[in-house]
Amino acid sequence: AIYTPVFYLEVAAEFSQSATLGDVGRSVTRQVTAQLNECVEHVVKLLNTAKDGGGETWMTCLPSEVRAYTFWVAAKRDGGQNGVLETVLYPYGPEGGSVDWARARQDIRRQLHEKYHVPKQLPRFLERMAAFRGGPLIPIDRLLNVHATMPESRCVGKRYLVRGDYLYYHYLHDRMDDSGWGCAYRSMQTICSWIRLQGLWRTSETEKSPIPSHEVIQKTLVSAGDKPYSFLGSREWIGAMEIALCLDKLYGITCRVIHISAGSEANTKARELAHHFETTGSPVMIGGGVLAYTLLGVDWNEDTGKTRYLILDPHYVGEDNPAKIFKKGWCAWKEDTLFLQDRFYNFCLPQLPPECV
Repeated sequence: AIYTPVFYLEVAAEFSQSATLGDVGRSVTRQVTAQLNECVEHVVKLLNTAKDGGGETWMTCLPSEVRAYTFWVAAKRDGGQNGVLETVLYPYGPEGGSVDWARARQDIRRQLHEKYHVPKQLPRFLERMAAFRGGPLIPIDRLLNVHATMPESRCVGKRYLVRGDYLYYHYLHDRMDDSGWGCAYRSMQTICSWIRLQGLWRTSETEKSPIPSHEVIQKTLVSAGDKPYSFLGSREWIGAMEIALCLDKLYGITCRVIHISAGSEANTKARELAHHFETTGSPVMIGGGVLAYTLLGVDWNEDTGKTRYLILDPHYVGEDNPAKIFKKGWCAWKEDTLFLQDRFYNFCLPQLPPECV
């Protein structure tokens, strides 16, 4: 019997501006050679295992195709750099054979989740999330992970931060003048960008749709029966409960809402917020008083109870320039005085779905 597998290779590399065409060619050649060798080693390993069974059945234990996929991984790897391109080989074969190829690919994905410490509820390594097949690589129309380049500042305890990529949405984006009323809409858009960049969409229709506009958010609330028809086109505020409803309707994402009756109680929820960022990692919308914010993390001292809050402020108006944003404190660590002592607040914490490796 003749075995003729098909290999689909994919090369991803980063080069400096001073790289020559020869540098690029040599790098591509090395990577193609390495991938081919890896494909052959993978098949040979399967072949040796299958032949131990004897007879002609070994042919059904080999993949008919091996495909390379490149993924952008933002999670830290063993304390290393925060952001790498990982090229992975996935085997494919006929259905109904002696090998469950879908299970084989799932096993590879599980290893990747462990390698990069990515929660198994995030479908980071599914084929649809591959960087060069429509999945998110590095979006360029908004600031990505703006807090990652913040100037260093003192810690009061241990920091618990957002996990995964997100985009910064604020006043006047998309030529929409929402100054004075759209802060919660912008916070929700930042959360939606996190959901999209983690691959947590529910349907192919949701996958192709853009981040929801103010109009889409209002229509969602009206169709859900939460708001009257007159709400459409208005400049009415929304809060944590409305955002939780929208995320459920648009993405199938449930939210946990933490309520405090006064801003003076904020630090009593630090443990819960720290646990959220450590286990789930999604951005949190804060609604209360007359303002809304996006929470990206907490700096919490378990012994003293002192807490600071990493705030991404949707009220910012200006160009997407990180230096200006940091200088004026639009993305910054804030003391608990951020919360008005006589106003209530709701924290909207988007939750992860069941395991979807």
